[in-house]
Amino acid sequence: MNAVMGLGVGLLLVASAVGVVLIRTAERWRAPAAVARIGQRWSVVARTGVEQVGRVSTAAVVLFAGVGLTIAVLWAVGWPIKLTEKHFDVPVFEWFQAQHETAAAWWSRSWRLLTNIGGLSQTQFLTVAGALVLAVCWRARRWWVPVLVLPVAYVLEKTLQDLLKLVVDRGHPPTTLGSFPSGGCARVVLIYGLIVFLVLRWRSPGRRWWAAGWSFVGLCAVIQAYARTFNLEHWITDVFAGLLFGGLLLATMVGVVHVLDRDVPGGAGRITGERASRDDERRVSAPVAR
Repeated sequence: MNAVMGLGVGLLLVASAVGVVLIRTAERWRAPAAVARIGQRWSVVARTGVEQVGRVSTAAVVLFAGVGLTIAVLWAVGWPIKLTEKHFDVPVFEWFQAQHETAAAWWSRSWRLLTNIGGLSQTQFLTVAGALVLAVCWRARRWWVPVLVLPVAYVLEKTLQDLLKLVVDRGHPPTTLGSFPSGGCARVVLIYGLIVFLVLRWRSPGRRWWAAGWSFVGLCAVIQAYARTFNLEHWITDVFAGLLFGGLLLATMVGVVHVLDRDVPGGAGRITGERASRDDERRVSAPVAR
């Protein structure tokens, strides 16, 4: 086992171990007071927005605000990254490239396959299949929420990635056309994360299930990040930026779901809306040790 194989095994073991610890200790964790207060204020703002202007208008405001923040953060991150390319990205790229000569053939074949978890066709299929399956699961709640948010999330990621690629314009490695930020990493975090969130919100299970769901998303993100770097598809900072990009978009779409999955007081389906509000309040008081 050469160094690059050892690195891959180590990353997978660490990600798996962190997930196991989170699952086993989930019942003992509580959100810090500051995080709980932010969650409570967000719940009040979302509820007030829905009461005053309706679900769709409030969700649109959340979406545009999240998109604006995402563009600003990635643009701010992209320019300094360009300046470090020769001193950081190129040496890391050359190290991975040199390690390919001694890596086992089965290892290389495995990562050429695993990189596809963030591929365009694969995530397109997951987006459509996830929307349809979740529409059935949410039929007693609001079937149209997953049908709306999953395709919007996919289109948003692809559109903003193309925009950021043009705005930052940092070039690509000599082996591929992989650009800033990594779309594969962003799609894994966003699409897998959003599907997991919608499933967990539908069932409203205990904290261990929430920990297991997010641990699964984290493991998939690690697999995709290593695959894109090992296969020389991206500069390593493109990979880190892709994870950040996907995380910001996921937070935005989670906020949109929180708004859409509510009722205007006195409207039809009020019981469902009250249940969604209670779900939000329970999730506010999760992770971080006492």
